[in-house]
Amino acid sequence: MVADRKVSQRVFAALEQHGLVLQTDARLPNVCALVTGAPIRGSWWAHPRSHDIFRVNCALAEHPDVLVIKLVSAKVTYVHRALWPHIVAIGRARAPWQLERISPAALKLLKEVGRAPVQTDRRLAKPATELEKVLWFPASRSTRLPDRTPDGSSPGIDGCDESVLLRQRSRWTRPSTSWNR
Repeated sequence: MVADRKVSQRVFAALEQHGLVLQTDARLPNVCALVTGAPIRGSWWAHPRSHDIFRVNCALAEHPDVLVIKLVSAKVTYVHRALWPHIVAIGRARAPWQLERISPAALKLLKEVGRAPVQTDRRLAKPATELEKVLWFPASRSTRLPDRTPDGSSPGIDGCDESVLLRQRSRWTRPSTSWNR
C-alpha cells in the first residue's frame, strides 16, 4: 500500500501543478500516463497496471480538494480546488451559449436540481449527461446490477441501471484536508 500512496501523491502533485488532469488522454496530463510512466494506447482497463490506475482514480475522486467533472473534450477531468471558483462562475452563468445547447428535458432537470439533489434513473440519463457536459455539474455515479431472473441466470450487462446523483455545487466549498488522511 505504500507504493499506492506514493503513486497517488505523485498524481496529486501533478494535479496541483497543472490545476487539472484527465483520466486518460493521448497528449494532455492524465492519470493513466502518470501511473504507468507513458501514454496508454487503447483502453486503460486492458493495461497491466489497470488496478493501480483504478485505485488512483478512486482516491482522486474521494479527495476533498478534487472535483470530478466532464470538462476537457467531455472526458472525465479531475480539477484541483484552486480552479473551483472559475468552474463555479462559468457553470452558474447560465449564459445563452450554455442553455441553447441543452434540451427541454435537461432544462427541467436543471430546475429540479436547483431545489434539491436529484437521483436519476434511465429516464433522466440523457438530460443528466447534458448537464454534466454543458454546465459542468458534478455527478456521483453508481451502477445497480440487475437481479437474477426467475431461472437463476443473470440478465447480463444490458440489465444494468446506472444512476447519477446531481446536486448543486455546495460540496465544493467544504474545508480541505490532507491527502495523507
